[in-house]
Amino acid sequence: MTRTASKPKTKRTPKSEDRLKFLRDEKGKLLAAKQEGEQLGLAKGREEGRVEGNLAGKIQTLQELLGDAVTTDVALLSRERETLGTELTALQARLRRRDASY
Repeated sequence: MTRTASKPKTKRTPKSEDRLKFLRDEKGKLLAAKQEGEQLGLAKGREEGRVEGNLAGKIQTLQELLGDAVTTDVALLSRERETLGTELTALQARLRRRDASY
């Protein structure tokens, strides 16, 4: 008769049960926080995209009105928001000067 080595059974004490529950709860909280962070990041990214898209559209409209070559969406959206704002301001000033001279 061969005897196999068996692992000694560990009893779960109330203290160890509490620890396991605590760890499961913490894991759940971390997962929930991660998901919330991802959702907030997506929402912020969408908002930034809308703002930059709006700036790009205004720039393209002003370029058309001024008779300039219209910059592509890809080219405009690859620029920083600050750069888009500066370009928009310059185009608006040009249009105002042009209208004032008529």
